[in-house]
Amino acid sequence: MGIHDELDHFLNKAQEIVDRGLDELLDTKIIRENDPSDYAYIQHQLYELVVEAEELMKKFPDQHEKLSEFQEKIKEIQEVMVKGIY
Repeated sequence: MGIHDELDHFLNKAQEIVDRGLDELLDTKIIRENDPSDYAYIQHQLYELVVEAEELMKKFPDQHEKLSEFQEKIKEIQEVMVKGIY
């Protein structure tokens, strides 16, 4: 898999998980119920994306800025999810 293919795959996967995380947060706020299994699963996936971004930054140093920005976005989503549930 080429550099751009691998990065595009990661970014697409990450965007999908981020979108699902935000949907889960919205659903939780709307119905005022928390399904811990879904919520925890999305939180775990977001954590894995942060780790994967770190690995890709080491593998593709020239893409560090792009991956770092996306990693920060993921971390912000994680914070919103944690603060939003309480």
